[in-house]
Amino acid sequence: MWNAILRRGDRNGLGLGTAFAVLSLGAATLGGCSNVARFQPRLNEYHARGDYIGAAALLDSEPTREAYGDKSGLLWHMERGSVALAAGNPELAVKRFDTAEAASAYNYDPSRGDVFAMWALNDAAASFVAQPYEDMYINVFKTLAYLEQGKIDGFATAEALRQLRKAEHLRDVYGKYMQMAGAQDKAGVLKTEKAKAGMNARDAGQFVESPLGAYLSCVTFLAVDERNNQELAARRLVDAIRQQQQIVGPVKAEAFEQLATLNRDDVNVLVVALTGRGPIKTESRLRAPLLDLVVDIPYPRLSMQPSSVTGAMLEVEGSAEAPGRLSLVEDMASVSAENYRRAEPAIYSRTLVRVAGKLGLVAGASVAAHQGDKKNNYTLAAVTAVVGVLAVQATEQADLRSWVFLPGQARVMLAKLPAGTHRVRMVYELATGGTVREEWKTIQVPERGLTTVIGYNPS
Repeated sequence: MWNAILRRGDRNGLGLGTAFAVLSLGAATLGGCSNVARFQPRLNEYHARGDYIGAAALLDSEPTREAYGDKSGLLWHMERGSVALAAGNPELAVKRFDTAEAASAYNYDPSRGDVFAMWALNDAAASFVAQPYEDMYINVFKTLAYLEQGKIDGFATAEALRQLRKAEHLRDVYGKYMQMAGAQDKAGVLKTEKAKAGMNARDAGQFVESPLGAYLSCVTFLAVDERNNQELAARRLVDAIRQQQQIVGPVKAEAFEQLATLNRDDVNVLVVALTGRGPIKTESRLRAPLLDLVVDIPYPRLSMQPSSVTGAMLEVEGSAEAPGRLSLVEDMASVSAENYRRAEPAIYSRTLVRVAGKLGLVAGASVAAHQGDKKNNYTLAAVTAVVGVLAVQATEQADLRSWVFLPGQARVMLAKLPAGTHRVRMVYELATGGTVREEWKTIQVPERGLTTVIGYNPS
């Protein structure tokens, strides 16, 4: 029946068959992203349990690799690098993050084909492009992986310099998204709809720097006695915390003010505790009145995943007292959410403009079908409209690809321990009043140098 209708429409000017074929093109492109979104809940369950061995096996499996494919290959390397770091394999983490950065560094603009896919089909049909703050975190975690290996001079230092340079560049990036959205908003559909959605474009274009990245850069330069870069990174850290106090979490700038004046002989152990889980994208429905129709559009929203960890400290076997409590340096979940919120007006505008364009194509096909109907009834026009709207909804899909293994918070501490072998473990304080202890691990503390201890608690 549908084939007969499509053929009849093709004889009537614009052609329902042509219009439907254009709108349906996206349906064939949805499999890749859809499959990625299908795996992400399972990966998030592994993360919640702290089962990074199981997560690695799932990511390395052939079905998962095929699901990510080329379009989401960058995201796969980001996930695999994070899992490797959490599983205690910093060498593999560096390898995966190196591959990821080769694709992500300063590459925040989609290709022409992806631009067409985003504006004509949906965001999920385009290749995954790391957001600027995600690209920055790639360098942050590479720096941490090198520090854990003890590869500082020429390795962690190089990453720290990249991260500092990149942070300067990224402050100017987000404005491009709003400029592109504004240029495409010919019909002015955002004037009322953006207000209804509670979106504020006033601060779109601003970039939130990672305090964890600035802290690790400072410690890295401290370890190699590069005083100028150490002081620069320390100032950037304190300034970032003070200027972004409402975003980076309950971080106290005064806890880090002494970093600029520390000498490398003052410390020999860096402790980093990564806790909780970053936000993930979930599907929401956006009800938008367009062309006298109220259309339900799949739309990505960030879902926060609260952490039960309220504090952390390092316990040293044989010592009656812990060397100190770790200080919260960054709530990465909040930073990620804020960066997404500031980019969201562009996503929102693109979605509305794209759907309005598709519905305009349907309306044109419906009018052409009616004008070409010699019996002058509205049957074919009605069928055209119904099929067209269904095609619009079929080609719309929320892009739910998220960096699942991004931690939620980071706490840090510098300590001075006697040179030699020590057994240490991380102790986490919970909101319920209890504590959770990791397994003991053995570390070698040098007479002069830096040993890095990393703990993970995703709860």
